[in-house]
Amino acid sequence: MAYVDRRWTWAALAAVMLVMPACEFRAVQEGDRGNLRFISTPADNSNNFDRPLAVGSSMTLYAEALSGRQLEELISVQTSPEQVLAGSLSSQAYNAINLTGLAAGNASIRVDARGGGETFSDTTSLSVDYVDRVALGHQCTQQADAAYAVGEPVSLRLDRYNSSNQKLAGHTRSRLDPLESCQVQIYPDPNFQHPSDLQEVALCDEAGLHFPVFETVGPVDVFVADQIGVASGGLPDMGVHIVDHEVIDFDYAEGELQVDRNRDIELTPFRAPPGTNQYWPVCSPLKLWVEVITTDVCSGPNNEIDFAVEREDENHITLRGHYEGTCEFAVEFYDYPEFGEWIFNVPVYR
Repeated sequence: MAYVDRRWTWAALAAVMLVMPACEFRAVQEGDRGNLRFISTPADNSNNFDRPLAVGSSMTLYAEALSGRQLEELISVQTSPEQVLAGSLSSQAYNAINLTGLAAGNASIRVDARGGGETFSDTTSLSVDYVDRVALGHQCTQQADAAYAVGEPVSLRLDRYNSSNQKLAGHTRSRLDPLESCQVQIYPDPNFQHPSDLQEVALCDEAGLHFPVFETVGPVDVFVADQIGVASGGLPDMGVHIVDHEVIDFDYAEGELQVDRNRDIELTPFRAPPGTNQYWPVCSPLKLWVEVITTDVCSGPNNEIDFAVEREDENHITLRGHYEGTCEFAVEFYDYPEFGEWIFNVPVYR
């Protein structure tokens, strides 16, 4: 493996990553009167409508007309008791309502709608509960410390449960009072040159805890709040280490190819802090550039010689075998080619 050590430069990114679930993953509940269907789109793609909403979290419910009715707009939404669940019409969609959990309990929801020259209504119910414990961790490893590339979004595992071991739904921004939000506490190192309002901008939802793009390197410690228990399989605290692309290395390429088939090869980026015996896996999905060297043996999935690997591919490279032998290919960072390249070899079988 060849690596070229060169100085690092980059343009800062300023967007916050939000998890957008695919529209086909929906949790559905028909209304009690058969006039409306209520739909939520959890970030973890669950189809379970009956999960309680976490206190301090919000969710959006969409409505679809049933029984041959037409839905042109929602007129009003009422929740009862209001001390348990707050509701309002959404300003983002004509057929949506916003709900926020305020206290533990069961609440009814009534929605009035208009369409096809008539008004009609329907009802459903939703439970709200407090977070009793959370499962906190990295997405790519079970160990406490992991590295993330500067300029890349950071998402951690965060599952919230009530005292009955039900996974809770909803999304919220992390705030200084952890009991009213994500139930975690976030402590940037004093020398970490990033705005100190991480508590305000982190977002938690059914898929985890999501930070904005970090613009400087440095450590961030994430703790489960003192008043909250640690769920089975979770960590009480963990280290999030923001590092330059310049110090990221690759261990090996895992997988094998088959003649006339597309196969995924997984790369394993890591960071080995100098002067220590530590090994931090890099959990960031990286944008990469791939160049096939043995073009007679293998290629990209559509016979490409060189091609980009996007972040959503999560460090998996799709290659196609042509002949038995060894497929050799080079990888570099798409946005930082000055940091050198890595050469990998994987077998190709018939």
